[in-house]
Amino acid sequence: KPVLINPANFRHRGRDEIVVSLAGPFANLLLALVTVVVGSFLVLRDPRLGEVVSGLVVMNVGFAIFNLLPLPPLDGGTLLRYAVGMTEETYFTIARWSSLALLFAINIEAFRRMITLLFELACLPYAYICHAINPAAMPWIFPFFSA
Repeated sequence: KPVLINPANFRHRGRDEIVVSLAGPFANLLLALVTVVVGSFLVLRDPRLGEVVSGLVVMNVGFAIFNLLPLPPLDGGTLLRYAVGMTEETYFTIARWSSLALLFAINIEAFRRMITLLFELACLPYAYICHAINPAAMPWIFPFFSA
């Protein structure tokens, strides 16, 4: 469910809307970073935690990627709106149909492959961080990069 904001409270509407739109994905990526740092140490005490840590990292990176898709009313849609100079009327018209467009796109193999590639690229820095902190934790937290 999108968080409602009141743009009337912003001093610089365009800049502040962009900052608010970036805050959500940034928070997700920051949570993934904290999870990987703490998890890299915890997983050695109990390897079963690797699955939990991996799930939390994957979930937060996935939320960040999903929110940055350039579809209104997602955060990426707001960024797109300001990048191309879209009017509010156009933005809300697209927002009305974007969930249907996303549902349609998910059923296209090329779109799924593109999202998977973006996801893997976004997870890669976290795998490197995990490996740098504790190489022994890598197979438990990122089994798909360890092979």
